[in-house]
Amino acid sequence: RHTSRFLLTYLTMAPALLWPVTGWASPVLAAAIAFLLLGTENIGVQIEEPFTVLPLDAICGAIELSITDMELQHFGESTVVQKGHTEEEA
Repeated sequence: RHTSRFLLTYLTMAPALLWPVTGWASPVLAAAIAFLLLGTENIGVQIEEPFTVLPLDAICGAIELSITDMELQHFGESTVVQKGHTEEEA
């Protein structure tokens, strides 16, 4: 995480660095720069580790419910038992 540490150090010093050029507009300009750079850094983190960001439990639960509904529509309620086993297998 050296990039994020460097980025936070730069953003902390940005208003002082921008003061000679922009004057009283430097806090607003520094906030805009921080917003853009932190957004870009967040996109990079999500690309590096997509599975910690995605709600995989919710996605898998929705897929399981969809499959169960399809089984019920295809086979009927009498042959489908929990967890996808039929009465013939039990």
